[in-house]
Amino acid sequence: MVATKHAAARTHKAMLLAVLLPLSTSAFANTSQSTNLNLIQNQSLAEQRLFTQAQMAAETRAILPASVGVSSSQSLDLPNESVCFNIQQVLLDVADDAKADFQFLAKKLNKKSTGLIGSCVGEQGLQKIIDFAYYQILNQGYITSQVLLKPQDLASGQLVLSVIAGRVANIYRTLDDTNISLHNAMSIKTYDVLNLRKLEQSSQNLRLPYDTQAMIHIKPSDKTNENAGFSDLIVQRNKGNKIGTQLFVNNFGNQSTGVHQSGIGLNIAEPLWSNDNLYVQYLSTLDGINSTKLQANNQNLYLNYRYPFKNWQLKLSYNYNRYTQALAGLNHNPIYKGKTVRKQAQLSYLLYQSGDSKLTGIGEISHKDSKYYIDDLPILVQRRKSSNYRLALDFEKTFYNQSKLALEGGFSHGIGAFDALPSPERYYRDVDSRPLIWQFTGNYRLPLATANHRFGLNTRFFGQYSRDNLPTAEQFIIGDQYAVRGFDGKRLAAGNNGLVVGQEIYYQLPVKNPHQFYTAIDQGWVSADGLGSASKQATGAVLGYRFMTKRLSFDGFIGKPMRANGLSKNANVGFQIAFGY
Repeated sequence: MVATKHAAARTHKAMLLAVLLPLSTSAFANTSQSTNLNLIQNQSLAEQRLFTQAQMAAETRAILPASVGVSSSQSLDLPNESVCFNIQQVLLDVADDAKADFQFLAKKLNKKSTGLIGSCVGEQGLQKIIDFAYYQILNQGYITSQVLLKPQDLASGQLVLSVIAGRVANIYRTLDDTNISLHNAMSIKTYDVLNLRKLEQSSQNLRLPYDTQAMIHIKPSDKTNENAGFSDLIVQRNKGNKIGTQLFVNNFGNQSTGVHQSGIGLNIAEPLWSNDNLYVQYLSTLDGINSTKLQANNQNLYLNYRYPFKNWQLKLSYNYNRYTQALAGLNHNPIYKGKTVRKQAQLSYLLYQSGDSKLTGIGEISHKDSKYYIDDLPILVQRRKSSNYRLALDFEKTFYNQSKLALEGGFSHGIGAFDALPSPERYYRDVDSRPLIWQFTGNYRLPLATANHRFGLNTRFFGQYSRDNLPTAEQFIIGDQYAVRGFDGKRLAAGNNGLVVGQEIYYQLPVKNPHQFYTAIDQGWVSADGLGSASKQATGAVLGYRFMTKRLSFDGFIGKPMRANGLSKNANVGFQIAFGY
């Protein structure tokens, strides 16, 4: 009888808290100037930040070399010659299976802006045309192809250029790495027209596993053909450690469950012997040194697997987040718990690549399942189960001055797949359970140097826009160091739409390993309907120092809000130390 009453009391308590928590959330959601996020939103933010942080640790962006094109001229400067022929059309004599590769050249030469069509061309002009055409195919990566001029009658007004396509004869492995897998790494095969861009993509695939370097050498082949020039490809790969380990400590955690946290990351090269890579990270709050008033803990497990296939790449991610937090009570401090499982599958395809830029298409589908408990009793009205797909374009470009630009933009849309549930916010406010959200991110890095000093400018931005009423977990949030540096995260601001822009200037010490002093100013905006005058703004600044050696890295900074606008005004210190072996 006593046990029955006790169980009933616990059930009644759980139902009461289940009602009170949404009500407090509703107050925030309907007040754009509120400075306190509700409990669920705070923990949703923590899970999202941990997932993003783990993604950044698992993936490194390949750096494209700056363009070193042999000729930047886009038009011909033909000389005046007494003996010449008026050219009205340019044709290419090229093998049928290579016409698609060199179609760009025919279009270029027949453009009026090139200056060839309608011009009177003599002997010197013909040589300039051949050189110009050769430079064009070199700049497009056809480094073993040739352009020739065979005897012909130019009185017809047609100029025919013969293109000898350079092809791949054989692909070899070096003797010290005969086990290397090429079936999914090489985006070029035997008898294909040899293109440097395809070799660069193949090299990136070979370098995808942890601690792996790769090069593809080109050498003349013994194979001959009057209509093609053949080359052999020699694939050389240097593998380091099969497994890499990184230990890290930082104070980037959530205020409610503890800012100090530590973790371990494992990189496993080629678990399936196919140029693939597996990354595993476990993170936990450091309970002994965190200053939470009541019991609190946060744990996160992240797995990331990447598999390349020629111009494609598959990425599979799994994230499990579990947190515990005691809530202040009258006679008893109830334990509030949350568990979130996020699964994500992404497929990307290389759409375009030149000597200094590349464009990649991205398709992604994800599913997130969140459960909440009070003293181990499930809070059913807070159960969150959502699915969505995302389509995006990723663009990278390296400029002649070694500056680098990276942009990504796209949209995500909620779907009903995998037993997705309506958003729990529907109980107390108008919300779209399957919203359409436009998202964008970018950064620009400009290195500057004098004879004895090295500087640099880094600019970053990211944001989102939606006309829907977003669930709590999908809103844009500012007020912590992930969004606007300089803020400690004790008070946050959220909205359907948001934008963050950050500017950083650094000075690199003239020593062997990179040691940098930097200062940065970040600005953030959030609003319910747009980035207008009613939006909440925040500006913060940091002054920091970072360095990186082969095994040790450190980043530390002092931050201060410059324009708090209702958020926390406290100065703060952030740091991260990582050791790898």
